[in-house]
Amino acid sequence: MKLETENAVARRICNLMYAERKAKKISQQRLCDDLKITQGLLSKIENEKLKPSVYVWLTFCRIFALSPEIAMSEGAFKKRMTSLKKVLH
Repeated sequence: MKLETENAVARRICNLMYAERKAKKISQQRLCDDLKITQGLLSKIENEKLKPSVYVWLTFCRIFALSPEIAMSEGAFKKRMTSLKKVLH
């Protein structure tokens, strides 16, 4: 099993957070309210300028009914992103 770097996992989390939100047509402000974070913080996360806290990631996963482990596997991540891209286009 390939050991994933923290940066690779964080990058996947940031990409998933953006793609899931866009696919569900949820505004940044609404998601911020649910996550109890500021819009500036979410923007930094979605633009990969800041890694989300474990709390933010786990709360996001609960809201979107995702398994937190999805970011740990490149294969699972790519599969999910492919399905989200179909929804976005």
